[in-house]
Parts: sequence; C-alpha cells; structure tokens
Amino acid sequence: MTGKVALYLDFENLAIPAREKYPSLEKPLDVSSVLDYATGHGNVLIKRAYADWSKKPCSLYVQDLMELAFDLVFIPHMTSNGKNAADLRMAMDTLDDLQSSSCIDTYIIGSGDTDFIHLIRKLQARGKTVAVVGFEGCVGHIVQKNCNEFRSIEDLMGDLPSEPEPRKPEGPEKQDDSGEEDLDEGSNGRDLIVRYIKSKDIRKPVLLSTMKQDLLRLDPSFSERKYCFGSFMNYIVSFEGDVLVRIDNDPHTGQPLAVLKSIDDLASAVNDVEVTQYLHSKLMYQHDQGLRRKIYAEALRAFKEKDKPSIEDIINELKERGIKLSKAKLRKFLYALGEGRLFRFPEGAEWSGNKNTMPQVLIEPTPSVEDIDPIYIQRVVDLIRNKFPGISVDRALRIMEGVAL
Repeated sequence: MTGKVALYLDFENLAIPAREKYPSLEKPLDVSSVLDYATGHGNVLIKRAYADWSKKPCSLYVQDLMELAFDLVFIPHMTSNGKNAADLRMAMDTLDDLQSSSCIDTYIIGSGDTDFIHLIRKLQARGKTVAVVGFEGCVGHIVQKNCNEFRSIEDLMGDLPSEPEPRKPEGPEKQDDSGEEDLDEGSNGRDLIVRYIKSKDIRKPVLLSTMKQDLLRLDPSFSERKYCFGSFMNYIVSFEGDVLVRIDNDPHTGQPLAVLKSIDDLASAVNDVEVTQYLHSKLMYQHDQGLRRKIYAEALRAFKEKDKPSIEDIINELKERGIKLSKAKLRKFLYALGEGRLFRFPEGAEWSGNKNTMPQVLIEPTPSVEDIDPIYIQRVVDLIRNKFPGISVDRALRIMEGVAL
C-alpha cells in the first residue's frame, strides 16, 4: 500500500541558509528535490510552505512553489529582529492535520528549529513516522537524533538534477536556423530516472511495475510513449550501460527487476575534465565577471531604446557598443538569461520557428545589473547538473571558478 505524506516547510529557515551557503546563486534552494524526497515516501497529500512572501529571499521562490502546488501560508515578520511565527503556525497546522487527516502516515518537516522536538514526539506517539530535512549545520542534534529520519538539504539538492525546463511558446518545433545548438538540450526522460534513484536512495533491485508507479508519482504526465517506446520494459532497457546496470528476474515471481546504479555511482562517474569541456564548448561560459556586468548593462540599455528587441537585435547592439565576443558566444550568453530569467516572449507572441528573431520583453520587476549575475551563474550551474546528474552545487561552482583562473 502506498504511504500518505504531509510536507511542511519553514521556508525562511531553509532559504536563508541556502543563500548564505551559495551567495553567488539567485535561487540556491532546490525545492523540487525536497518534494522528490517526500514523494519517495508515498503520495504527498499536504504541501505547505510558511514565510513572509513579500520579502527576499522567500519572495523569489513564490512562482516555483505555486507551480509545485504548495499552499503558501503568509507569516509576516512580527518582531524587531525580523523573526516570524512560522514555527508556531506550522506546529498548530500539523496538529490540526493529525486530528483531521488520520490517513497520513509520514510527516516531513523542513526546518532545523529545536522547538519542533515536542511536535515530533507528539506525532510519533500517535504512531506516525517523522522525517526532518534541513541544512546539516542548522538542524539541532536533538532533532536529528529523535526524528525517524533526517536528510540534509546538501545531500538532497546537491545530487539531484534541477527542475524541468520552462515550456516554449506553442507552435511547430523547428530547428534553429542559426545552425548552432541551443543551451536547452532535449530529454529522453533520464532526468526523471535520476530523480527516482535519489528519492528512493536505490540500493536494491526494484520491480518494474513498482518503478513505473513511483515515476508517475514524481511526474503524473510520465509515459514511455512520449519517448517513442511501446513498452515500459523497452524504455528502461534503453538506459542499460548508463543508469541501468541490467534487468534481472525475481526468483520467486519471475517478474522483471531493474538493477539501477546508486546516486553515488553516478556522482563518482562525473569527470571534472568533461565538465570543463562542457563549460567551454557547449555553454561557452563567460568567466570574466567584469565583462558579464558590462553585457548586462548594455543589454538593459538596448531594451530601453528598442521596442521588444529580438535576441539578434540585442546581439547587434552589443557588438556596436564594443562587446568583443563572437555572435555565437553572445547568443549562448543571452540564452541563459532568456525564457523568463531576465527576459521572455511577450504575451500572445506567435512562435516563428526561430527564437533568435522572436520579440522579447524584460521581466517585471526588472533586476538591477548587480542582481543579474546570480541569475546567470544559477543557470549555468543548473545546466551542468542537468548534464551531469550526481554533481553537487559546490563541485560545479568549484569547476567554474577553475575555468576563470
């Protein structure tokens, strides 16, 4: 029987440590990885996040949380030092759910506050499993030792690929006539398999029938037919030599079992040289921060002077303003800032078949030049982790810094 799960996030308690750990990233907290972890315990029936959503850094995540169907509970700062009452409200809601939703088997609390120890014991006394997620150094030892399971945020988001790519405007898919590869690579569903491996902490063979049910919980839209496979077995076998070691048969039932690599196996297979080559050849990563800031400033000026410029328009403006990079490198750079990160397609824009000539508008509110760099760095890190599942944020940033030397 599939378990029933409730997930509660004291969001400020997670977002602030994430910002302190990765100050160069725009949104360093990977919420989807926490949700994947919760999904590994069963069907997540309750998803709530508590914060003052009007203030940074929590306000940066509102859209992401809404897309993941979280209920956002607004907790304004109530004291002079800026502390809110999220922990008290979370505890009250959890106890209410304990009474009204007896079907919940597992309660997952995203926080490190030692005040939650009384709540944890109350839930356990009612026969419930309690898991805690939080940053390793921010979760009290008494909480770690007394919950049923503790997982660090570093572990969860350090190994998982990033969230799915934003959807392009509707219209026929055509190859970019620039002749160059886009930053956003096509997917064969591998990212979902990696998410499954991490969420379940796979160490033993798993029945294919069970695996498909679990994948559907992670992504209800999943279907092997989306990837042109007539059966789930053929879909999984296509990953043999990659995330799949082999297919065995259960000695008792004869049903097929998938022997998958662990997330540790995937991480150990990542080679720093490969990542560096990917940064250079595929992403054309711009390591010069001074040059990056100059491009941001000139790009914003181009948007002010032109009505809905295209990527090609912006590139031409940048070249005229003395940016001495090739068009190919500028195009890659701008791709990392597009699709809603700094600019996006206007509402109602018709897909022309070439994103380079499509009109663009700045997002609102528009970030300052100083705030754009974390957006670019975040995007590069996300793409590295998409390409090389198992690599941590720390390692990706370290390799990027090495490129800059």
